[in-house]
Amino acid sequence: MFQHLTAAYIKYDVNIDDFTDETIITLIFYEDSHNDLIERQLFLQCENRGIVIGIENGIFFSMSDFLDVKIRFDKSQTSEYSFIHNNGFVGTNKKSIISQFVNEAKSSNDMVLKIEDNDHIMRFTNFKKDHKKIIQFLESSKSVPSCRLD
Repeated sequence: MFQHLTAAYIKYDVNIDDFTDETIITLIFYEDSHNDLIERQLFLQCENRGIVIGIENGIFFSMSDFLDVKIRFDKSQTSEYSFIHNNGFVGTNKKSIISQFVNEAKSSNDMVLKIEDNDHIMRFTNFKKDHKKIIQFLESSKSVPSCRLD
């Protein structure tokens, strides 16, 4: 059986825009094989315009405007969503999808993710150690009305 030599990690960040004073709250899940050359990450971003979930999985090409994304936490059932695709980036601002994602992430240890038309399966292992960052993101985003998930 293959053992991962690295594990996923999560970064929580709050920034204030220098020109607008807008608060931008970000939660980034770095994939096991993420490095400085190939961006492999899933992120949630909250700002006055709303909340989004986005995925970067290296360089890939697709002619489709929408791509299916499969996500599975631990050994639970796989969920599949349709995300907007733009220049190798996929994402959505649908709060129901984002809410389901964070609710599963905050009680899971591992996640696998696959974007249609991309051969690489993203693996996020052993991120349970960073659960408090997910909770921080949820608590902070409550202060921005357009980001509330409840």
